[in-house]
Amino acid sequence: MSPYNPPQGVAHRKFGYSAPQAGVNYGLVHQFEIPSKCVGRLIGKQGSTISSIMFESGCNLTVYLHPLSQDLRLCSVEGTHDGIKKALDMIRDLFPKNRFPDITLHQVLLPEQISPPVQVALGIDSTMDVILSSMISAGHFFLQSPSHPTFQSLAVLDGTMLRSYTNFETPMISAPSPGMIVAAFIMEGWYRALIVDVPQPGQALCKFVDYGGYSCLDLNCLRQIRLDFMSLPFQACECYLSDVAPLEGKKSIEVSIQFLLTIEFLGNQWSVEANAFLEQLVVSHPLKAQVTGYTENGCNLVRLYRQDIEGLTFVNELLVNNGFAKWINGPPTPADVSSPSGLASPVDFSQIPCQSDDQETDKKE
Repeated sequence: MSPYNPPQGVAHRKFGYSAPQAGVNYGLVHQFEIPSKCVGRLIGKQGSTISSIMFESGCNLTVYLHPLSQDLRLCSVEGTHDGIKKALDMIRDLFPKNRFPDITLHQVLLPEQISPPVQVALGIDSTMDVILSSMISAGHFFLQSPSHPTFQSLAVLDGTMLRSYTNFETPMISAPSPGMIVAAFIMEGWYRALIVDVPQPGQALCKFVDYGGYSCLDLNCLRQIRLDFMSLPFQACECYLSDVAPLEGKKSIEVSIQFLLTIEFLGNQWSVEANAFLEQLVVSHPLKAQVTGYTENGCNLVRLYRQDIEGLTFVNELLVNNGFAKWINGPPTPADVSSPSGLASPVDFSQIPCQSDDQETDKKE
């Protein structure tokens, strides 16, 4: 599958997720910074103060972690023009200028490039439950860790971004550059994305940091990211299968030539048959991943296992046994793949299905 198609990880329905629905159309949003020590005064006992402001102004107020400072919080006021003015007047009464000069209530400008949040990591030599959220090829894909404590917050972020960028005026990207975090519109949703390259004027090659996948988008599909949307760690871990490589003569061209030179990691392509084989094997199945190392650009090298009632199936080995891959330095020993903590049971290599002689003959023909 071409990474320039819409990323599979964003296609929630394909991998069993439900897309968030848009919320109430408040119309406008105003964000301001507030010292962390003052948040309690804004919320009030058991939420009484902030509830009163919301009720009287008709606005929605939300307090977020500040991605750039532990001493500050972001307060987002969403509503009509008059409602926001009413809410800010009530907040000003609560925090008089002479006593709280640091609380200006000024709109927070949205910088086009801010420091990215922490990336969810798959620990080296540990084995974790994972979900395949996007697949570039049989040897290159993105994994999510559903057991990570922040994973459940991703659906909330998706819904909030959908509502915010659908209903509110948000600045566009004036000068895109590699390394910039943006909000990207694709497949009827808004998602956090990293600009990887600017292949030509008016377009940006984006990597989706929560679901994985790549897509080349027009700049009118990109918006500046709100500061409060940068608090959640990036959820998608970019991975390559360790120990194996595609067989020579079975590679396929996955992308158009004009983009081929813009991404260095596309040099190791897999056949269409290998891609289809792996997709059928792992999509919608519970998986485990064991990280064995990292690439030069920091991506995970993993041994992938499919979990079934009978036990675990070693995916890397299965690709080799079915004629889609070869070992780089020989197969790992059973001890190598069964010793890490967290692995439910040793992998029984004898139970991994292989091609029959007839299948191998047909493949050669």
